[in-house]
Amino acid sequence: MRGVPTTAFLLCAACLAACRPERPQGTAAEPVPAAAREQAGSREVVVARIGAREITFGEFQDRLDSLPVFVRMRYQSAERKLEFLEAYVQFQVLALAADAEGLGAAPAIRDALKTDLAERFLREHADATVKTTDIPEERIVEYFRAHPDEFSRPEQSEVLGIRVRDKALAEKVAFRARRKIEGGGADARPLFVELVGKHSDDEATRRAGGEYGRFPRLPSGPRKVPAAVEEAASKLTAPGDLAGPVEAEDGFHVLFAARRIPAVEQTLDQARTQIVSTLMDARRAVVRRELIDGLVARSGVTIDEAAFRKVAGLEGKQP
Repeated sequence: MRGVPTTAFLLCAACLAACRPERPQGTAAEPVPAAAREQAGSREVVVARIGAREITFGEFQDRLDSLPVFVRMRYQSAERKLEFLEAYVQFQVLALAADAEGLGAAPAIRDALKTDLAERFLREHADATVKTTDIPEERIVEYFRAHPDEFSRPEQSEVLGIRVRDKALAEKVAFRARRKIEGGGADARPLFVELVGKHSDDEATRRAGGEYGRFPRLPSGPRKVPAAVEEAASKLTAPGDLAGPVEAEDGFHVLFAARRIPAVEQTLDQARTQIVSTLMDARRAVVRRELIDGLVARSGVTIDEAAFRKVAGLEGKQP
């Protein structure tokens, strides 16, 4: 079991470290030989054994280094690193026991391993080939100019809404909303979402917790609500504000300002890191696609669509 563990594996080890049992009292640790002390920083020093299975300091360090930064920061002191080593050993013992029972051959486990291997292959052979130097300055400037709303936008409110067709019902919903919510500020959001679930007849926004979007709407943004609703929503400036019922061509709307979003005003230099990251992600997606297409072409893959449609009950149906 010398393979590099997945993030979930490592996080589990970190959890084990957090809840590990107390070390037995009165049992002194074996003295560390002088030669080992001299090689304390060496990757080849064996720091734990599970029968014939040796765990070196290098293996331990690699596992610790592969943790997410926010988790790794918890294991800076020597004592906390020892906790992680103990948890890592415990996890290895569990994995060896599971492997001995043949659990590693289960289809679900093998599929999970394949998924992890495929993702690692893509990271090493596609993602790692994309460098910041691959992003030319003119492409950065072009992106900055083409996406002004990402880097310069006014203060906005995130607005939720309830739509009903009947005016009398809309007035009742607005009354209930004010009685339950007014004065509650942003903390009242769960109460309004509850009303959305009970009363809104707009299926799409009801599934989204009543989200109507951010207002005032940016010039480049699509209009998602009727003009009358947009106008009323743009006037909600404080978290907890309510408006409505607002009459529109599709019904009556009760509106709630869930939170206030600060204005953004970034220069090209301030936005550069974000832009480079976005462009690198886009480039990685292209490189991944090219790599996959090349592997498929070289592997002699064929898909019998007719046979698939027949056994899947799709024969004669249009895609």
